[in-house]
Amino acid sequence: MPLKRGCVKLYLHLNRTFTPPLTGWTHPHSCAVAFSRRRSSCCDQRYDARMEPRAKLWVEEDGKLVLSDYRVRLLALIEETGSLADAAERMHLSYRRAWGKVREIEQNLGIKLVESAAGGAGGGGSSLTDAGRRLVQLYERFRAAVDTDVMRAFEREFGRERKPTRS
Repeated sequence: MPLKRGCVKLYLHLNRTFTPPLTGWTHPHSCAVAFSRRRSSCCDQRYDARMEPRAKLWVEEDGKLVLSDYRVRLLALIEETGSLADAAERMHLSYRRAWGKVREIEQNLGIKLVESAAGGAGGGGSSLTDAGRRLVQLYERFRAAVDTDVMRAFEREFGRERKPTRS
């Protein structure tokens, strides 16, 4: 079953592992002239190399959340472990919450993602459907592309060469 088109929302967060000085800290573009891509010499300052961008990414369809890193990780762990209970345990979730998330994703997408076999002497278990595996692969590729683009933009705008100088 083909996947439906949705809405992608992106939230960026800069993870700082240091505190900038209170004085003399200049944003690289604070001196840029409006409508100009030319940067003056004060914009050659670069931020500390320990700063790293982080992007929180999720996919919505008709305003309903259908995919996120958290949800895709749960699906990937179900496939990896062959068990919803084991996947829930690895994510420190109750079985009920994990099962609820799977049902929520399936309802919002209108696609069956997880197949479960009843437990008992044979053991039972869970696995992803073909659509579920494809969805995980697509999201992981999409996530990797977003991370690459975010890092490229971060390095272009913030740079990595040297710490900013104090005025």
